[in-house]
Amino acid sequence: MTPGPCKFQAFVTVSSPEADGPAGQPALASATLPPGQIRRLGLRGEHHPTRGIHFFSALVANNADSSDWIGDNHAIVTVTLTSDDAAEYFSAGDHFAPWIGHDIADGVVTRWLFAWTPMTTALRMNPYDDQPGDAPCLLRRVCPECGSVADCAPPTTCSQCGASLPAD
Repeated sequence: MTPGPCKFQAFVTVSSPEADGPAGQPALASATLPPGQIRRLGLRGEHHPTRGIHFFSALVANNADSSDWIGDNHAIVTVTLTSDDAAEYFSAGDHFAPWIGHDIADGVVTRWLFAWTPMTTALRMNPYDDQPGDAPCLLRRVCPECGSVADCAPPTTCSQCGASLPAD
């Protein structure tokens, strides 16, 4: 099976010593990860079951959409990489390090944006995609407490948080 693209969002704190400002001030995220630009970096991740270290080649983009409220040495970035086992290294809450010969930042995965699976390929190749009509609405099945989708129509109980989903 060919590995597919994975994309996640992360919060990074720039820690590059050569990017430090005068008098030991923290490095600016915009100098290390320029806003609006995509930069190829290595990512150092830790494997969940074995705690082994692995390096990935990734594209990192600083979206520059939040510097007003998070400070100059922090950034919210979008990371894109190609791997069939990325989820074993980069799950929400996992720490990682953008790397170019040394660690340049400390990162925490905040959320996954896209993960390739054989099912996503099958969905994209669905011959019925061009058929007219609307897909069945699953809004009734969305849990108001946690946002997960119930397996069956209400009335039921959410399998994730146990909240009650009443009938309409």
